[in-house]
This record gives sequence, C-alpha cells and structure tokens, in this order.
Amino acid sequence: MKQSIRKAILTLVGTSLGVYMMVAPLAVNASANPTVNQPNQTQAVDQKQQSASKHDKIGQDQLTKRAKASHDRHKNDKNSQKSPVEVVKSCASELGFTVRNDTFTLVSQNQNTAVVQVLHDGNSYDVTLTKSNNGAWVVLSVE
Repeated sequence: MKQSIRKAILTLVGTSLGVYMMVAPLAVNASANPTVNQPNQTQAVDQKQQSASKHDKIGQDQLTKRAKASHDRHKNDKNSQKSPVEVVKSCASELGFTVRNDTFTLVSQNQNTAVVQVLHDGNSYDVTLTKSNNGAWVVLSVE
C-alpha cells in the first residue's frame, strides 16, 4: 500500500514539474510579445513624417526590408488588377518615395517579374516586383 501511494505521489509531482517546465517559457513569451508588436501612435506619426527622406538615411538592406514589409501590409488582391507602376506608387510612402514629386517608369516587364525605375532627388532606384500565385504584383526589392 505504501509503495502504491508513494508511486502515485511521485508521479503527480513529476507530472506537475514537467508541465510547469513546458508552460513557463510559453507564459513568458506570450506576455512579452504584445508590447513588441504594438507600436505606439507617436512612432507611427514620426515614421510618416520622415518617409520622404527615408532612403537617403538608410542603407540598401533596410530598403529591401521595407519593400518586404510593404508587401505584407498590402493585400495581394488589391494589387491583382494594378500595373507594376501603380503598385510601386501605392507603396511609395513606405519605400521612402513621394508620388507627386518622383518619377515612376516601367523599365522592363515579363510574365513573372517587372522593374520600375524611380527618380527621387536626382537619384535612380530600381524597384523589382514579382507576380504572386494569384496574379498580384509584389515588391521584391529596392536597389
């Protein structure tokens, strides 16, 4: 009888510790993520005010990251009926360009890829787009 009670208690304690070891890291991550993923409104306003000169202050790698982030924010179905130039113009502020001041020109286009050249403040930038599975143009990179 003592053996079975001892065995039951050890099993219960072992299981409790095992569950605690698995759940504790999840609880820490779950409580930390919401603050990281929710930018405050002041940061969003500051980013919009500085969008005209973003690419002058950051490197090419940052521009490529912004292009990919831009794709994530724009739904593919919105871009399915747009030309590559229209897609780049719709993402212009996020890429650091200004629609009314910059020149957007289609350089090349085939079935799956397109290149749009953007002239901004005397500098030329090539925006590469690719077609997604549903036929929408997606910004791939800015060089």
